[in-house]
Amino acid sequence: MRGRVESRLEGLAGKFRREVEELIRVAADGGVGLRVTEGYRSGVRQLAYWAQGRDVVKVRGLAWEMGLKLPKLGERDTVNWLRHAAGLAELLDVTHRVTPLKPGESKHQFGLAVDVVPMRYGVPMWTDDKAWEFLGRVIEEEFPELVWGGSWKHPDRPHIESK
Repeated sequence: MRGRVESRLEGLAGKFRREVEELIRVAADGGVGLRVTEGYRSGVRQLAYWAQGRDVVKVRGLAWEMGLKLPKLGERDTVNWLRHAAGLAELLDVTHRVTPLKPGESKHQFGLAVDVVPMRYGVPMWTDDKAWEFLGRVIEEEFPELVWGGSWKHPDRPHIESK
């Protein structure tokens, strides 16, 4: 594995990284290419995701607890300030909640989670139900140490984490 995929696997825990690499190979052998869209996530990035759709006072309080000194901004600018600090693109609409997990609660921060998307002809296939079903089946049958977010009460199909 090279380039972008390899860089998105950096920071993952050794055993988990090897499992993800093997899952990518097994999925490809089954006709489903996978692209890792995110692996290790910093505390600032987790805060940027968590901040979306939340009260700016709560966001500022959590940032302060983390030692971040945010400028006094409105909701959209606060979220985008955090996104910029985390190396993410600016958003026009910051009202959609991305995650319920605050910094320190996500397995991404410990190198124990990735987000993936099925690929076909180099194009992400976010809505390919058959590819997602295949991925879930492969994880369930061949990777007992992995958990697929697509099987959760509130499904998160791109998410894969260590048990």
